[in-house]
Amino acid sequence: MPLSISGQYRKDIDGLRAVAVLSVIFYHFSVPGFSGGYVGVDIFFVISGYLISGMLYKDFELNEFSFFNFYERRIRRIYPALLLVVLSTIFLFYLFKDFSSFNHFAKSLLTLSIFSSNFLFWREDAYFDIGATSKPLLHTWSLAIEEQFYLVWPILLLFLYKYKLQRKLVIILLFSISFVLAITLTPKFPMLSFYLLPTRAFELLLGAYAASIKQLRINSSTKKYLLTMASAVFLILPIFVYTTQTLFPGYLALIPCVGSFLVVISSPETNYFNKLLSTRWLVYIGLISYPLYLWHWPLHVYYLYLSDVLFEYLKLSYPFCGTLVLFLSTLFISIGTYRYVEYPVRKKTIIPNGKSLLLFFIIISFSIAAFATLGIFKESIIFSHENRFFKDETYGDIGAPSQRLSQSNLPNAITGYSLVIGNDTNKISYILWGDSQAEQLLPIFGKLYNDNHIS
Repeated sequence: MPLSISGQYRKDIDGLRAVAVLSVIFYHFSVPGFSGGYVGVDIFFVISGYLISGMLYKDFELNEFSFFNFYERRIRRIYPALLLVVLSTIFLFYLFKDFSSFNHFAKSLLTLSIFSSNFLFWREDAYFDIGATSKPLLHTWSLAIEEQFYLVWPILLLFLYKYKLQRKLVIILLFSISFVLAITLTPKFPMLSFYLLPTRAFELLLGAYAASIKQLRINSSTKKYLLTMASAVFLILPIFVYTTQTLFPGYLALIPCVGSFLVVISSPETNYFNKLLSTRWLVYIGLISYPLYLWHWPLHVYYLYLSDVLFEYLKLSYPFCGTLVLFLSTLFISIGTYRYVEYPVRKKTIIPNGKSLLLFFIIISFSIAAFATLGIFKESIIFSHENRFFKDETYGDIGAPSQRLSQSNLPNAITGYSLVIGNDTNKISYILWGDSQAEQLLPIFGKLYNDNHIS
């Protein structure tokens, strides 16, 4: 549960988590009006920086900091629900997806096992591209950024406390560097800026700075109302105004982060928006926000994959009924995950011993990594361009891979290894450009091309 620096439970921060996760889910589920709901991740980063840094400050000031204890808490917080989602995603992938797309899925599993999936997705389609909906683990990029930050942050704090350096000044310096990088790199390298830690660290550091200052105390009613309006506008407006065309994360990422900052340094007595965030249903959504975030995206991916069949079977009208069923399913599964997996492990009713938990974490992570590596290696043999032949019981062999085609044969945008089917491999008449769905057409095209002496 989110605690203030004084150790008191804060319902309003759970409510803020609810705003963050619901905005992300509604954005991904294409709910009208939530065109900028992706900023929920930025809200999460500020909350995380505030809560985790606050606990670290307390441990260092009481001389009780331990790397083992810190990472044990991180494992108990992050890993149980994540493991359940990953194993379920593997099962669903084998159940519904075709094998030809396993290579990328295996790579995402491998990078996730060492919390570096953001590097994989950085090199591929942009987050807002339609191809993103074929990647059931795409949303783990944000987890990777957080864990990379928390590999470095405790070490830096240990250095600061040891040499009695000014923590606030260092945070301001690092914040400024990261923010300038985000502003500078986003227009030129938007995917790098979106997915990597150096241009996202300022959001976590803003939360860390909030944990370094005292909570606001305001007596003036006018100032309270002004603070409430500023918090609400900065936090909510981007969710409804930003779009996929917004240059992000540049300077515009600071607006929802400042809104989150104002919430975490306030209290329901000071900021009436915090009082709204403390309402019961928002608090409960906040409590289950982590499993909600983990489950919503892979369920959405497979929902899109099976939507035509589901609509016909369930007699649903698109899009409202389908989206409602998807959301309720995500909510139901997340409640179960929180109650029976996440909460018991965090409270040590399951795997109470820290060393046993760490050993379990290492074994499972290694197993997932080994499984993913085997999958990548196996597919590289089956689908390598040297051995790839398309066979059909009716048409037999329909072609073999060509050598690398020269740029005189193809437009510059389509250079690379290509499969030529047909009798005349020296004359390219048609190009089939697509993914695994286009690939399914190759057998019949091979027959037609061979019969008509074209390639």
